[in-house]
Amino acid sequence: MSRVKEFRRLMKPDAIFNKVKEAIKTRSQEMLVFHDVDPRHFEQVEQGLRHRTNYLEQYSFRVHWNSFEKVLKVIIPSTLHESPAGWIIEMIQDGCVTGAIPAVWVKSMEITPSPRFENFLAPYTRSKKEGDLTFVPRVAPDYIFSGPYPSVVLESGWHESATQLQRDATLWLKGSGGRVRVVIQVKFFERTRNRIGCHLTINRSNLDGHSSEDRYNILPPEEDKDSVNGDEQNGGGGDGENHEEENEVNSDEDTENEANDKAADDEDDDEAADEDEGAEDEDDEADEDDDDDDEDNDAEDDDEDNDAEDLQIPEEDDDHQDNADQAEDPIDPFITFNEFYAGDCPPGMDPLGRVYFDLERLRVIARAKILERGKIPDE
Repeated sequence: MSRVKEFRRLMKPDAIFNKVKEAIKTRSQEMLVFHDVDPRHFEQVEQGLRHRTNYLEQYSFRVHWNSFEKVLKVIIPSTLHESPAGWIIEMIQDGCVTGAIPAVWVKSMEITPSPRFENFLAPYTRSKKEGDLTFVPRVAPDYIFSGPYPSVVLESGWHESATQLQRDATLWLKGSGGRVRVVIQVKFFERTRNRIGCHLTINRSNLDGHSSEDRYNILPPEEDKDSVNGDEQNGGGGDGENHEEENEVNSDEDTENEANDKAADDEDDDEAADEDEGAEDEDDEADEDDDDDDEDNDAEDDDEDNDAEDLQIPEEDDDHQDNADQAEDPIDPFITFNEFYAGDCPPGMDPLGRVYFDLERLRVIARAKILERGKIPDE
């Protein structure tokens, strides 16, 4: 059974509604995507989905409408789909228990699963999004009312094209006027019929108005992805041929340089022989002076030895080097408190403080949920 079904042809609102209604009730697909949907048709479809006489509110589904791209996406979440939200909640709870997250977090941050937001700015006016998990800072000083936008959003589900993932992130980041600081996307994909993989993408809104993207492989693990990327970078006959041509040119230059060096060495040998004859006479005279200097040098050496005993330079041990190597290894991704609070942290909270997200823990959770479906984790 296909997890995702896309419709690129123009469809009437009744046809769209019936496709969505069937998928919601039968759970035959987990995501439906409709392209080039007329905004008026979307309004009719949404009214039908929300109307109480259709009895669809008892089912779990989420509606995403990108008014700028005219794309309607309906998500019917599964336990696998929901697992990344559980992972993030676990990371937050762990931070609160260990003290990494200050106590003021509890009353100043609202964490809500799948709330609906439809207050986006142009060109995304009238768009609607239901993130799988949102972090909405509450307004100081009483921390009773929530802000208009989330600061951090999680969207999970089945893999889509890189272009579509970027469009989803852009809607949140730019449609909120930059108030959404971080969009986390955890996507699953099927390599074969029974093998499921997973990757994580973190999109950030920077102060200069641009966004950045970091991607992490969950299944298969990161080292496998690096190996593949290394083969791709090293591969390609064109690059190899260029390197060989460069090596041949360098070889000819090296031969010419060796001949010049040999001629120069012969001239140096002749000059050195003449100098040696004159140096023998000078050496006889210098021997007498050296005998007198030896006694002074011995005394100076004794003083230097005493100084060396006082100043001992510790050798760098292997453990120290190992720690330095470990510090260069990639670390788990994090979100700063400045990002969580969209630049307005509560008093006493360090804006540069971080909440880390354990990728290995996500890997364990995803692996278990995939096996629960009767599938094989891609490892």
